[in-house]
Amino acid sequence: MSERDDLVRTLASDQLAIAMFLVRRDDTARDIPSQQLNTLFVIRALETPTAHDIALRLGVSAATMSGLLRRLSDRGYIERRVSSTDARARILVVTHEGERLLQEMLTLAHDANRDLLDRLDLDDLQALVRGTTALRRAAEHLDQ
Repeated sequence: MSERDDLVRTLASDQLAIAMFLVRRDDTARDIPSQQLNTLFVIRALETPTAHDIALRLGVSAATMSGLLRRLSDRGYIERRVSSTDARARILVVTHEGERLLQEMLTLAHDANRDLLDRLDLDDLQALVRGTTALRRAAEHLDQ
């Protein structure tokens, strides 16, 4: 096993431990079930997703996806629009209200992370920023 493999394994383990900590600590009262919130985040992350695209990403059946999308639409978080490339297809778009909810959830996550980041000394915080910046650049490169 190489040093790189060891570091990657340690990073994955640490990320899981931090995620579990944040889940245990999450005492926010959400007005949206996590499966709907996950669906909303995936719709937002993809450019012009269809219901089929989202179902594949989340590993759920068409029937489950249909119900999730109906509930998100009923709450005003998403809209279905005619695809500009295929008039038979409907793409999913996050509405202004959906964007507001996502921003609210990201703010809650940021606040929880802030509690952790405030415990780091300046050197560790600078190293973390360098590492996450490098990781973001790698992700952007792969996304091209």
